[in-house]
Amino acid sequence: MHMRLWNTSESPVGGWRYTYVDEFGNEYQVRGTSKKTLEAEVRHDMKANGIIPPSGLDSYIEDQICSHQPAGRCLYEDKAGDQLSKFIHIFAGGIDSAAGAIGINTNLERKARGCRGCSQRRTNMNQ
Repeated sequence: MHMRLWNTSESPVGGWRYTYVDEFGNEYQVRGTSKKTLEAEVRHDMKANGIIPPSGLDSYIEDQICSHQPAGRCLYEDKAGDQLSKFIHIFAGGIDSAAGAIGINTNLERKARGCRGCSQRRTNMNQ
């Protein structure tokens, strides 16, 4: 159900960070120095904000990090949502390369990595 980082001992693009939202719509961003410390910090932060950490929190953290990584940094599952996401990243990267060749900077692949709605769609399609 979740994407996985190829190498969890290497810092991901954007660093070890996780964003979550409480039931009132308040957004919290937590940072760590490694996958392990990030998970511990997120658990601590959630408890401090009166939120019960979900089971499988480590998978949610890794999946969210992967949704912001360039192609090749994460393993995709063989499910519809992951395959569509993989295709979008490859396609957007190709457009960026073609546009760059004629002097236009599109940043489509970077925008695709930061798309929160896209990440939610991928998760829904994988279920």
